[in-house]
Amino acid sequence: MRQLRATVDDRAPWPRPAGARLGAALCCALILVGILPGCYSFNTSLPGHIKTVMVPVFRNETLQSEIPEDLATALTNRFLRDNRLKVVQSNPDAILEGIITGYEDRVFGFNTDQQADEYVVVITVSVAFRDRVKNKELWREDTLRGVGNYIVGVSDPSQPSTNIDAQATAIQQIVDFTMSRTFEGW
Repeated sequence: MRQLRATVDDRAPWPRPAGARLGAALCCALILVGILPGCYSFNTSLPGHIKTVMVPVFRNETLQSEIPEDLATALTNRFLRDNRLKVVQSNPDAILEGIITGYEDRVFGFNTDQQADEYVVVITVSVAFRDRVKNKELWREDTLRGVGNYIVGVSDPSQPSTNIDAQATAIQQIVDFTMSRTFEGW
């Protein structure tokens, strides 16, 4: 019976000595370190001269008197938390202006007795972000909608059960979109 014996050819690429594998790994790591920072950054789409923003209370064309103040407060708090622009009360580099153009609180669902038990709140705004230094509009959205649902009579405290809860959700959606559009350009 003949035995086959495997031999390692010295010219074969594998296995490589440990030093060569380490060198290849370091080379790959250096390439990744050079490439990855360009894939994601914290840069914004804002012009470099914009350092401050003012968020006045939006004009209100609805009968819901509390929404303009709630929206202005939510937007201001988000800019403060985000900390990329300083919020000022006068002489800003940019201004976020808007009009609350619509408010709906309508039936969204019925229970098994065919009684309305789920509602949807829709807040519609027209909003624009302007560069006051160069007197130029940076972006505008004329029909931005925030939507929130609530279920009447729900016993779970984590579920929205009033129109105030749904308004807060709708306002949060408007704030999220506004921040994305301001800093990410979409």
